[in-house]
Amino acid sequence: MAERFADEITLEYSLVDRMRVRGHVLNLQTITMLRNYFQQVRHVDWIEPQHLQEVTDDFVRFVEDYAQLHNIPLVPAKPRESHVDKAAEYLDRVADQQRAVYCIIKVQEETSSFVSYVPKKGDKQRKISRARRRVNHYYFFIKDPEFGVGNSIRISSYAPFPVTVCFNGHNFVAQYLKSRGIGFPMCDNMFV
Repeated sequence: MAERFADEITLEYSLVDRMRVRGHVLNLQTITMLRNYFQQVRHVDWIEPQHLQEVTDDFVRFVEDYAQLHNIPLVPAKPRESHVDKAAEYLDRVADQQRAVYCIIKVQEETSSFVSYVPKKGDKQRKISRARRRVNHYYFFIKDPEFGVGNSIRISSYAPFPVTVCFNGHNFVAQYLKSRGIGFPMCDNMFV
């Protein structure tokens, strides 16, 4: 293909479309770390389900207060909906800003989190373990002068609060070209 259309090709690039960086709250990655956190910070010796829920409630309250304080729409979404498209509806609100959180999407998704339970058989002492659960996640959509739009920071609302930062490589290239004064039409992920 490259040989056949060599006269028509003026620019070629290779790019990763989505770049994901995963983050963790280091001190909450194991059951021992979780126990230490609750003992030292929350002054709780025995972790009950309501204690895990209190940490979640604190985080949710922080997100809601942050959204309200900065007048950022907090929008519910369904799993498998395009969060990028849904968030894009709110871009006009920050047209005059170089950097902004322009929307927060709230959606229920599966993740690994801690659960507190009493075993059905044997020892009836409460236990803590990791398990897959459906919990609310918050996607903070960010407008940035270098990375453009469509980038997000996803944070789980439940301990251990895993974080995923997602950058759109094509939007990064578009911002780079704009900053150099290079004009181009862009259709989805295609540059001409």
